[in-house]
Amino acid sequence: MKKVLIITLICILAACLVILPACSKENGTAEPSDYDSEATTPAEYFYFSELGDGTMQVSGNGSDLPANVVIPSIYEGKQVTVIQDHAFKGYKTITSVVLPASITQISLSAFYDCDALTEISIPKSVTTIQYIAFYGCHHLKNINYAGTISEWKAISKDGAFYSDPIVHCTDGDYEE
Repeated sequence: MKKVLIITLICILAACLVILPACSKENGTAEPSDYDSEATTPAEYFYFSELGDGTMQVSGNGSDLPANVVIPSIYEGKQVTVIQDHAFKGYKTITSVVLPASITQISLSAFYDCDALTEISIPKSVTTIQYIAFYGCHHLKNINYAGTISEWKAISKDGAFYSDPIVHCTDGDYEE
């Protein structure tokens, strides 16, 4: 009888250790405090396709995304380097996006008309933000850039922004 009680208690404890962390995040979305960790928005919200160089590009899969989106850096063992053309165009639920350090390009109209988007975190690995990537993002006010102001200025980004967001760089703020 004592063995059965001990085994039952161990099973209940193990179940709690598995279930409680899974329930700690509503709908499996990442919170801002998770951005420095490996937490990403679940892969089922995205569509990935392989590029000629063996890396991946990402876009939304057509379903509603959570408000806070954290793009994964790796999918199926391959680096995610490009936000695809029209990737998240018209997604009305997105309020913030965190891009991984593997991203080098934000493509044409990538976040076009994401009107609820207020903030995006862009790594210093980004070298190109294509035309109208953020057009129609009326509420985009803050860009958190992981590099310096001079590195930000060096990024090719003609016509990428609809508004004039403040870019928070490692050495100060810059108004786009």
